[in-house]
Formats: sequence, C-alpha cells, structure tokens
Amino acid sequence: MRKLRILFNNEFSQLNTGFSNIGNEVMKRLYATGKYDIAEMASYCPSNHPQILDVPWKVYPVAPDGKNPEYTAKYNSVKEAQFGSLMINDVSLDFKPDVVVLLRDYWFDAYNIVAPYRHLYKLVWMACMDSEPQKATWLNYLRSCDYVTTYTEWSKNVLEDHGVKVWGVTPPGTDTKQFVPRNKREIKERLGLNPDWIVFQTVMRNQGRKLYPDLFKAFARYLEICDKEGKKTLAQNTYLHIHTSFTDVGFDLAEELQKYKISHKVLVSYSDKLTKNYEISFYKGIKAFTNHSKSDTAYTPNTSEGLTRDQMAEMMSIADLYIQYSVAGAAEMPIMDAKACGVPILATAYAGMAEQTVNGGGMPIDISCYVQESQITETGQLRARPDFEHAAWQMFKFAIKSDEEKKTLGEQARNLALRYDWDNISQKWEKLFDSIPIEESKWNSPPFIYQPKLVSNEILQSMTDKQFVDYCYNNILGRPWMHTLEINQKILTALLMGGETRETLLQKFINYCNELNQLELVRANYSKKKESKPSLVVI
Repeated sequence: MRKLRILFNNEFSQLNTGFSNIGNEVMKRLYATGKYDIAEMASYCPSNHPQILDVPWKVYPVAPDGKNPEYTAKYNSVKEAQFGSLMINDVSLDFKPDVVVLLRDYWFDAYNIVAPYRHLYKLVWMACMDSEPQKATWLNYLRSCDYVTTYTEWSKNVLEDHGVKVWGVTPPGTDTKQFVPRNKREIKERLGLNPDWIVFQTVMRNQGRKLYPDLFKAFARYLEICDKEGKKTLAQNTYLHIHTSFTDVGFDLAEELQKYKISHKVLVSYSDKLTKNYEISFYKGIKAFTNHSKSDTAYTPNTSEGLTRDQMAEMMSIADLYIQYSVAGAAEMPIMDAKACGVPILATAYAGMAEQTVNGGGMPIDISCYVQESQITETGQLRARPDFEHAAWQMFKFAIKSDEEKKTLGEQARNLALRYDWDNISQKWEKLFDSIPIEESKWNSPPFIYQPKLVSNEILQSMTDKQFVDYCYNNILGRPWMHTLEINQKILTALLMGGETRETLLQKFINYCNELNQLELVRANYSKKKESKPSLVVI
C-alpha cells in the first residue's frame, strides 16, 4: 500500500517563527515514522536557502531567488504570493498530495479554499484563533475544510458554537528534552549576570499586539511598589529581560525605555552573527560589540536570524518569571517553552493565553477593558487590554514568595508542559492522518472539463443578483465548491454599486471556466510525463 502524501503549506520550517517551529516539530516527527510522504511549500524560502539541505523531506521554495525575473515580478505584485498562491498549482501537480495542511492565520491562506485543484485532496486547517468574534468569512473557510483542528479547547468551543465541525485539539507544543529546568545561578554567572538577580523575562516580537510599552509601564510600577512596601533591595535586584527585535513593526523600544526611565533595569538579548554566540546586556543599540567579538556584529534577534533552539532553551531557563503581555494570543509558544524550563507564568487572562496560564504554574493578569478593532482595516475582534496595575502587583506578589513557593509553581509549570511535549502532540496529528483513508489517487483521474450551461437573456434578467451569482458558479463555472461567502459578498457589492454588470461578469466566469479546463488538461498530460516538472518548482 502506498503512503499518504501530506503537503504542509507553511513558513519554511527552518526559520525562527512560531508557525515555522510548529511545522518543523510536527513534520520531522511524522517523517520519522516512515508512514507518510512529507513535503512542505515553504514561504519566505528561496531555492538557494542553505538550510534546505538540512531538511530530509521535499521542499518547494516559494520566495524568488533572482533567477526568474518573470516570477519575481509576479511575486512582488501579488500580496498572497509570499504565502504560496502562485506556486500552489505547480506544487500540487508535482507532489500530488492526498492532504494539504494549513497552520497559519486565515488571511495568509484563504486562497487555498478556491485553489483550482482543491477537489483532488483533503484540506486540513489548524485554526489559529486568538480572539472573538470570528468573521463570517473565516467561519465559512473552516466549514469548507475537510478537517479542522484548533490550538486550544477555548477555540474549539468557540468554533463549535458557530457550527464548525472540529476534529480535535492539536496545540503547539514544546521539546521537554531540550527545554528543561537548569541551574539558574550557574548560567547567569556564565552570561556575566549577577546570580542573585531576579529576572522577569519575555520572548515576544516587537509588534502592535505585544504591548511592550504597557509592559514597561507595569514593570516601572512594580519597582515603585517595591519601594513603597519597604522592599528596596528587591527592586534593586529585579531586572526585566526582553528577547525581541528593536527593528520590527511595533514600537520604538529604546524611546519607550527612556520614557519610563528603566533603561538601567532592562536587559536585552544580542545574537553575534560572527561567533554565533549570544549575550544578555543592557541596550547598546541595534547592533553592538559583544564579549565574544571585537567587531560590531551582534544584533537584537529577528524572525530570520537569532538564537538556536538550544540557546533559547538555555536563555529561557534563567528566568524566574515569564511574562506574556499581549492583547490576544492563540497559544503562545514561548509560554509553553518557559513552563518546560520550570518557569512560572504571568500572562493576560484572555483567549488561549488564559487556558495556558491557569492550567498549571501560572498567574493571570486581569483585563481592564476590551477594545474592538475596525472590521474594515483589521479583524473586527475584541482585544483585551491588560490591567497594568494588577500586572505590577502580580509581579510583586510573585517576587515576595518564598523559594519553596516559587519552586512549587515551577514544578507545576513543568508538569503541565510534559503533557504538551511535541512527541505527544505529533501523536495527535498521526491519529488524524491515520483516520484519512488512502484512496486511489485522484490526480490520475480523467480531466474534469465543464461546458458552461447558458440560458436565455430573459431568464438571466429575471434572476436576483444572488441567484445570478449562484448560477455563474453552478452552471457557468461548474465548480460550486469555489463559491465562498467572501467572494459572494464582493461580487454582490460590485453589482449593487455598479462596478460590475451582469454581462461582463458572465464573460469573466466563462473565461475562468476555460482557464480551469486548461489546468485540468495540464494535469492529465502532466501525469503521463515521468520527468518533466513545472518551471517554478525549483529546489
């Protein structure tokens, strides 16, 4: 019997992003079973990326490598191209997947719902949900999938309340053999830090929903509380360590540190490009000299360059308390990494973060208010504003705990993390894929050639706009599964506002039907060729 062929459409598995890490940890374990044929369509990865050679499964690079000017031009002009929209047809033809897996947010991968070869494979979407309410279009995407999994029980319950059938929960995990409790004092000394310092730590991107300015404000307030409560030595010995890029899409962190007058209390991670070492020090600028190099080759980390996973495991083990100060979070992976290191958690008590925090070794931050994003320019969802005063007092309550109490919290955190070990999470994915029957490949089936079914102009004009759009998908395109709620809304709006006429829309559908028929002929011919590959599928 042949193996199930699984294509992961995700960020390249060797990058330093959360989605990349999820894909890598799951794929390498599935590959190791020997039960599946695995491939990844790798966003942000050109064909000349050196780490492709480190991956045992097949990689289809998405990013241009400069060798194909035509593809580069298309890539730069189409927003979804960076997520694989230009590659999905060619990659699908070459790999012939039984299953395509999506691990990212809806706006990354919506094009997969209407991919021309979508009817030839099962579509699995790991729904990344960090807030409510869910847009109607997003719910519609999930309803059109064959299998839906979620990060948390919270998100599973939300989707099921909206009529989405959820297969199960496949949360992001952690490597509990790599992320382990270590001797904090010993590592602090080796890194040049005072072993008696209390370290509050966060590992977050510098982006809008990760509230670094508010975290700084809360930490400054914590220092004030220590002074007022007669714990000046505690204030003197407590430091905040931030592992983030100062040149990202969020805030001017250097300016915010100055604003709250805590530059002397905040430690920053630096990764040395030359020596591949890292250090933790006070902020020295975007790039800096380190103790390991005599040149300014050290930078604050980013998604493409930073610490190795081993270095991250060591670095996170120095923390006494890990803080996730964010307006929303689906299942923040650093939280579980910190718990695996035996580090207690302080996080916003909202959505997936609340579930991660309260289940063991965690302390919640109360919510001061909810802010709804614009439905036009953003998600339209409710974002939780953490109460900085409560956060500061939670920091203080933790800091004054006895060593035994802190140890107990750390043990609780570690015990919870063991349930989320990647080996356990991978077994959940195995269970899902093993439930999908291996059928005779549809990729070698006869081409689906559809002839548009035209009706009289009189009948066309008697239809409502909605009936007309339904007719175009069902009778002109002949592919009703491509008719999504989002597309429906856009077309109806265009008809209503006069941006489209029925005549021009009808011709567009006829033309698109012809294009899809041609793709079906390409598929049928491609299956007969043994060595030919689409021009854009390059490794």
